[in-house]
Amino acid sequence: MSDEQIHIQDDEVIQKYIELRDEIDRIENESKARIEPLKANLATMETWFQDQFNKRGVESSKTKHGTAFTQTKTQVSVDNMDFFVKFVDENKAWNFLNKVVNKTAVEEYIAQHNVPPPGVKTVTMRVVQVRRPK
Repeated sequence: MSDEQIHIQDDEVIQKYIELRDEIDRIENESKARIEPLKANLATMETWFQDQFNKRGVESSKTKHGTAFTQTKTQVSVDNMDFFVKFVDENKAWNFLNKVVNKTAVEEYIAQHNVPPPGVKTVTMRVVQVRRPK
């Protein structure tokens, strides 16, 4: 196979790849646009139920079509990293931390030391990327 034949095949596959990626983006955008008002309607109904439950002094409503109910959910985030790290360290409260590492920090460490930090495993792989012509 000549270099020109390979280039033509590569060009055709790249063109098709970009077309497929564009089609996926189009379908996802259309779906998002169609789903947004539906999600807004659900949020309105949830607010209505919350109001109704508050007025009635109840936590749920069971009907032949299903049950609406309240549930308590908690969200947490770090408000002051310095205070939090100090608390964890002073109390040996490692259970407050998730077992994840900052990828950027690990990559910077490897760039400086040629090895990952102790206890950290990294996997590097080659993947194919396709971009449009400029």
